[in-house]
Amino acid sequence: MPHRVGGPVPTVSRSGRENQKYGEDGERLVAGSIPVRFTAGVEGPEGVEVLLITSRRGKGHVFPKGGWECDEELRDAAARETVEEAGVRGELEEPIIGKFPYSGKAERQQAGRCVAYLFAMHVSELLPEWPEANQRKREWFSLQEACRRCRYEWMREALLTWMRRRGWEAAAAACQQQCCEEQAATCAAVMATGQVPEVAVPQAYERIAVRT
Repeated sequence: MPHRVGGPVPTVSRSGRENQKYGEDGERLVAGSIPVRFTAGVEGPEGVEVLLITSRRGKGHVFPKGGWECDEELRDAAARETVEEAGVRGELEEPIIGKFPYSGKAERQQAGRCVAYLFAMHVSELLPEWPEANQRKREWFSLQEACRRCRYEWMREALLTWMRRRGWEAAAAACQQQCCEEQAATCAAVMATGQVPEVAVPQAYERIAVRT
């Protein structure tokens, strides 16, 4: 059954890691969603829009996600983080898209790892005010543009996984091909000039930075 969360909108985000849930191997557990909406009368991937938010530091677009805490069920954590960071509510699609390992800047410094559990959320409510409204911007994109703008490869893979699950293999392949071509072009430009183009896939540059 879809999981819907209502009730009052929180005024502040949860903070601190006192109640943070960890996995058996010490990995930090994170929950979040890919917020989507469907255009009435338009079938297939062309009728879908994806909501992305900016990171707190403004370095690219991401999906809302954050720490899963010990006093929460997984779906409640995913819905809470989506409200706090993106200011939207709706139904979480079942089953979960998947769990995706990654390491963030803070986690790398601590030699730690994270595992993110992501759902697709069918957005039904766009809140005018939410806890992190002053820290982030939100914007709707087509599937192809959302795939291109994802800051992290693991988030892009989550979106592609969801697309394939719905049977949109051709659309997923086109998105993946576009990202590969743009990453290759960005890498070539950086290697040749030492400068990052104004329009670049962030993940491509991050890979170059690690190698050099």
